[in-house]
Amino acid sequence: MKLASARKLAEKNLKMKSSGLLAGGMFMLALLSLTGVNGRTENQNPAPNRSGLCRAVVSSVRLARLEEIPRTKNVTANVKLSPPNLRPRWVARYAIDGSPLTRWASAETPDEMPWIELTVGNRLRPRVMVRGLTIAWGTAWATKYRVMASSDGSFLKLVHQHDRGGGGTETITFDTPVPARMLRIEVQAKSSSSIEIIDLQVFGDPEEAAPAPIKNLKASVSGSDRLRLTWEQADEVTAFYRVYRAEGAPPKAIPEFEVALVDAREYEARGLTADREYQFLVVPESYGGRVGLGAATKARTTAGDQFFRFPLRGVVEGFYNDPWPHQERLRMIEFLAGHGYNYYIYAPKLDPYHRQLWREPYPAAELKNFHELVTRGNAIGVTLNYGLSPGLDINLSSASDLKLLRKKLRAMYEAGFRAFTLCLDDIPGDESAGRSMAEGQVKMVNEVFAFLRGLDPNNQLVFVPTVYSHTPSWWRPVRKGAVDYLTALTGIDPAVGIMWTGPQEVFSQTISLGEAGELARLWNRKILIWDNYPVNDLNLRFNIFTGPYLGRAPDLSVAVNGIMLNPMFLPHASKIALYTAGVYMTRRDYDPWATYEEALNDLAPTEDGRAALKAVSDCLTPHPVFAELNIERTPIYLAVADFWRTRGTGSNSPEEQRLRVLFTAYSTAPRDLGRLGDVGLADDLLPPAAKLALYGQAGLKCLELLSTRDPDRLTGLRAEVLRLQAQARLNPWFVADERTTLSTRYLGGRILERNVLDDFITRSLATVRPQ
Repeated sequence: MKLASARKLAEKNLKMKSSGLLAGGMFMLALLSLTGVNGRTENQNPAPNRSGLCRAVVSSVRLARLEEIPRTKNVTANVKLSPPNLRPRWVARYAIDGSPLTRWASAETPDEMPWIELTVGNRLRPRVMVRGLTIAWGTAWATKYRVMASSDGSFLKLVHQHDRGGGGTETITFDTPVPARMLRIEVQAKSSSSIEIIDLQVFGDPEEAAPAPIKNLKASVSGSDRLRLTWEQADEVTAFYRVYRAEGAPPKAIPEFEVALVDAREYEARGLTADREYQFLVVPESYGGRVGLGAATKARTTAGDQFFRFPLRGVVEGFYNDPWPHQERLRMIEFLAGHGYNYYIYAPKLDPYHRQLWREPYPAAELKNFHELVTRGNAIGVTLNYGLSPGLDINLSSASDLKLLRKKLRAMYEAGFRAFTLCLDDIPGDESAGRSMAEGQVKMVNEVFAFLRGLDPNNQLVFVPTVYSHTPSWWRPVRKGAVDYLTALTGIDPAVGIMWTGPQEVFSQTISLGEAGELARLWNRKILIWDNYPVNDLNLRFNIFTGPYLGRAPDLSVAVNGIMLNPMFLPHASKIALYTAGVYMTRRDYDPWATYEEALNDLAPTEDGRAALKAVSDCLTPHPVFAELNIERTPIYLAVADFWRTRGTGSNSPEEQRLRVLFTAYSTAPRDLGRLGDVGLADDLLPPAAKLALYGQAGLKCLELLSTRDPDRLTGLRAEVLRLQAQARLNPWFVADERTTLSTRYLGGRILERNVLDDFITRSLATVRPQ
């Protein structure tokens, strides 16, 4: 679909969505009675759209086609935008993110009948009453489909049959509300080999009873930066609680004071200021949007020393992979606020309006999403910074281009932003950047900063330069033009922050005060660090990096005003590393590996969930660039090494038992991740966990293979092990695997070829050959 037509279609139908947590389930199919209606109707349902609170699972996804990637005015830039690893995948959660820029698209398989499944119930109310839904199709749609519902997580019931699908927007309103824990749309015929859903909305029953009043709301102190709320309520209607917070006066039940939407009768406020009084209001809300009588309370945090290594501590969503959906950004800034951060920069490379279409205004629906992000950030103490990347084709000598640049930034200012970033990284001509390029950029940056300060004297501006890595002393013998470029940036207004990624190429294993200080002295200001960890974009998209944040000097604050970590396109999996970085920035005595264990405990509060998370995460800590994040630290590497070293001391040795415990944990990892209590984290980790399970099963059979003396059993075991190994190799995700590609080595990666689990299997098979 052309972007303009997609925007018009989506703007007509999209409504604001909120954030939340939901649980999933497995279902058996049973066709029961038809309770829905056929055809299209106008949506008269006044209930709020709840799809943004759902978990979405789909039959398949596809990569964005080349023609779906907007072009720029620069031919060279268009070529650079073409590779598959620079295109987003149209994943499940894009169907429910309320954005006209994204969509879910199924794989282009003629024989496949796609489906999408939404978990609509949650922990508080596993079954909700659904009154209807709206589907905004893309350029390919279902000509025939049915809607199924499950009220108990076991059986599916047919609630709507649609036989005359014609694309566009279709609204389904049920004659009577449908009790549902899960909804499933199954395509039975389609207009193309793939189908596309730009937006899927779900509505509750606006006529259901209002929630009962909240009782016994209590606030207890759980630390100098934490307060815990608990309450009681006796009803079966409430689906969510909205939590509002203020200082000095009671909060109002409006978005400007909303800090969380929870599906439990408890909430812990984190990231608060020590020895300060906070006032809270908790309001119950039904799935259909009815609001009950809330309750208010207040409490003061304990006095205590709060340490912040830098004034600015944040995340920059600056990767090349699939941009986060709107709801994931809301969840992320809530996480950031509770874990030592106070800043978030929006700069996803694959948002076309951020980069290729920087001259064009965002659709109205997307501006509403931005406004919600800024409002939530203001309420919880996280500054939202909007990044714009015009460098692919901007003409710095064009008055027209500069006028459009100001117009775009004004629109984002009106959406609520008071902090901005100009990104001129990864642009045509970057390899020949010199003084002339820098002088043109300096002039533009200063003019933009003056314009922003004219809108609001407190507006902030950050600049990402074209030469963004290494130090001048490193560049001097390599490329004098780069030194001239960096030197010319001194002309940027001292109040503008300038980004730097570190002393190495893209990824920096270590950053010292001496290296950061060289840039700070050159630019006459403390710098900002864009830290490319734990990012996994481009050719690293099948790596997940969960290892702790390390290699950053404790005294960087002398030359550094803040650090912005560039996370993975998997927001929930990113939180393990982000937790550790938050501790580095807020705790004087930072121990990376002890904090890594602390992160696992925090993200998986139950013992079963923690064991599952640790089994998977430990196999995801190796990084091809960071030497300390090597495979030799993983429990599986140590266990395998000890096993081979002591083999021959007899079966069932302590070393063999240790290895068996790990293989057993791996073999059930996909199932056990369901005990985490965090569906998003489980979903992010499921693909590598599936590979780990195959290796775990193969590993257990290898142990049996190495101890058996039965020739027939030996032959059967070898066949089973080879089958499992072959299946595992088809899964592209890296687990306990630090092999590197040529492109990774170019970015500073080490030349490594170790894959612990696969190597163990191969060695086991070679050790016991067929007789």
